[in-house]
Amino acid sequence: MRLWKKPVDFYRKSVALAQFNSHNSTRTIQLAQFNSHNSTRTIQLAPSQNISAWSRPETERLIAWMEDNQEELRGKQITWHKLVKGQVFADEDHITVKRITDKSTNMKRSWKDARAMQQRSGWGVKPEDNEASINQALERKCAFFWRLDEI
Repeated sequence: MRLWKKPVDFYRKSVALAQFNSHNSTRTIQLAQFNSHNSTRTIQLAPSQNISAWSRPETERLIAWMEDNQEELRGKQITWHKLVKGQVFADEDHITVKRITDKSTNMKRSWKDARAMQQRSGWGVKPEDNEASINQALERKCAFFWRLDEI
């Protein structure tokens, strides 16, 4: 079990997410902790739901849509995130517009980091390294670097 704590100053409460992994799924519950008169009380705030990481095929479907609809990417992000949900992930309840927003933001961040790494010297690649090892270093930083670089 992994536990993330996010302190909240209001009413001396801290909030934590507890994540349990079982049978190829992840179950996350939100807990709140209240401190009062020498005692601590923990309660579950929200019903649990299944949250899982993006699979590689799901990510590839998102990137394929981005490659095919580059003109849509120039508009407001929320607009094309809703289009992706409706066109690509309509039947998948576990992928929400919020998760699409988070995923696209994370992919853009990792692409920018890899791009910056590519443009500066001294990032762990030796002069004797060949192009394949340089590409591997970029792909370690951003798994879909070359596809995102085209977009």
